[in-house]
Amino acid sequence: MTEQRETISQPPGIGEKLRYFRKERGLSIRVLAEQARLSPNTISLIENNTASPTVTTLYAIANVLDIPLSAFFTEGENGEAVRLVTAQDRERTVIPGLRVSVLPGDVLDQRVHILHFVVEPGNGSGNDQMVHPGDELVICLRGELEYRVNDTIYNLKEQDSLAFNAGSPHSFFNRKQDETHFLVLITTEADQSFRYHVRTATGK
Repeated sequence: MTEQRETISQPPGIGEKLRYFRKERGLSIRVLAEQARLSPNTISLIENNTASPTVTTLYAIANVLDIPLSAFFTEGENGEAVRLVTAQDRERTVIPGLRVSVLPGDVLDQRVHILHFVVEPGNGSGNDQMVHPGDELVICLRGELEYRVNDTIYNLKEQDSLAFNAGSPHSFFNRKQDETHFLVLITTEADQSFRYHVRTATGK
């Protein structure tokens, strides 16, 4: 008789996905919070969908869980060679001041991650800067965007692009009165673990 093994699928929401990945790695809320430099209450609130994390908070958690940021916004890989996702069908996740959706870059290459951001006026990635392996390409689709790389601020207008090594601390912000739409393409080498780090304003 063939043994039947239960298949566990990834749940859809950020809170449910966080709980899924945390338990899959055998981490308690306290241990995850300690390693991500967050409070246990913050982790608990996110898992219960009673608090919305910033992008930098998700980066910190993704670093500990050793998953790409896109894992919080998409379902698992489905092995398709060709995939059509219409604008209407694309899954979107709302976090404070942002709407994020992931385009199916995994069909092209497992080391390509493509995220579409919509940033409301007066919002951005958070107070901390992000650091991760690979190269990053930013393309401003609509509106204007302030992108900080190291200590330099670049102001992107519609159709402008910015490319840099993602190991440089970076963040983004929308200072205008209209929404900003932009794409982020991240590529990593075959032997690079796709880990994120967050550098605080004090550099710690």
